[in-house]
Amino acid sequence: MKRSEEDEFREFVGVRMERWRRAAFLLCHDWHLADDLVGTVVGKLYENWRRVSAADNPEAYAQRVLTRSWIDERRRPWRCSTAPRSPHRTGWRPGGTSRPPRWSRR
Repeated sequence: MKRSEEDEFREFVGVRMERWRRAAFLLCHDWHLADDLVGTVVGKLYENWRRVSAADNPEAYAQRVLTRSWIDERRRPWRCSTAPRSPHRTGWRPGGTSRPPRWSRR
């Protein structure tokens, strides 16, 4: 990337950074994750800056990248908020009784 393109990129990002952060918070309801999303967006915009700067509406392009990055983050397996609990670990059995597994000693 040329120096002039990098300066243009820094100006573009600097003006919009706080707006992107607030928009990311509205998506995820977590300031730390919002900061991570904005960092991801800035990286993706930097990698594709020539395409972004040539777009008809670079702000809309950036917003779309933010939204799609959030969707990608939500699809990641470690984002599951609660792990399903196995009935064998909780001790719950249909009918309300709890019995030891067949392989345990009495």
